[in-house]
Amino acid sequence: MDIVRWVLWCIVLWFALSFSYGCRRVIEQGKDFHRITAVQAFLWCIIAIVFLFSDVEKLHILWLIPLVFFGTGIVVQIPVIGQLLSLMSGVFMTVILFGYAIRIEWSPMGYLVKRDFDKEALMRKKWKL
Repeated sequence: MDIVRWVLWCIVLWFALSFSYGCRRVIEQGKDFHRITAVQAFLWCIIAIVFLFSDVEKLHILWLIPLVFFGTGIVVQIPVIGQLLSLMSGVFMTVILFGYAIRIEWSPMGYLVKRDFDKEALMRKKWKL
């Protein structure tokens, strides 16, 4: 049974890493991503950290996985909770997107806006041209 618990935690860790890396890739391609994606990346990282360092039963991950996937879109629409999650995920995205000259702001439709980087300059920096 202990193997199942750690497999569930590894799945959450994979979600955290893949969502975070996915946000970096989207910005690198010069596109925007929705704040729900940023909030989900933030929540996956929080869940992975909490379940790693606490004594909380890892089988609770079974109900947290669908809650994060399906509940995030609803929760971000709630005025106070959604704004708080957007703020915290914005700070988290500032850390995740370190190295890209962007300012984290969310449009009324929920997309990341106001990128301040030049894609050619980014490619020159990446390839050191």
